[in-house]
Amino acid sequence: MAVQTPKRSPLFPSSGSGSRRCPAYHRRVVEATILAHQGGWDEALVVAIPIVVFAWILWMANRRAARLQQERDGGTPPVSPPD
Repeated sequence: MAVQTPKRSPLFPSSGSGSRRCPAYHRRVVEATILAHQGGWDEALVVAIPIVVFAWILWMANRRAARLQQERDGGTPPVSPPD
């Protein structure tokens, strides 16, 4: 006796299958795929935003370190020697 497995419907039915409806799940998958690839600008933001945040934190830290160093040296800004 042979065991028959149930026939599965294809993921995206072809137009010849007579079914014009696309299941809601597959529609959401297609919409998410289209939204995820908007010309590369979103991937650029994934890279650019952390770089900008890191640069801003570094700038703030350098500014604070310079201020603390100036306070430690007596509160006067460093003067370059005359030419």
